[in-house]
Amino acid sequence: MSKELEQLEELKTMVGDLVKSKKRFIQLSKKRSDMCISTHTARSIDNANANLDFHAIEHDKLFRDVHACAVDCGIASPRDNYEKVEYNPSAYHRYSYQPRIPLCRQ
Repeated sequence: MSKELEQLEELKTMVGDLVKSKKRFIQLSKKRSDMCISTHTARSIDNANANLDFHAIEHDKLFRDVHACAVDCGIASPRDNYEKVEYNPSAYHRYSYQPRIPLCRQ
């Protein structure tokens, strides 16, 4: 298999994962928006918020990786920078992530 075809297959897989991630995000968002303080405990609402926050981080990471893969395939234009991204889902948690860098920027 040629390298170009392998890159396209990788992009196809990653886009499929991105679609699944978005569907899951919509489900979690709906679940959280359906919760109310009269029928759920504050802890369960906080847990739903935390799940939504962490899933949003994972979705954003995947989105950035899909873009880099699309750049490698020649489908998308490269961004100006691919610096580390810092996520702060709460006051106590801080995560740093280095997005995938397209081959043309390495």
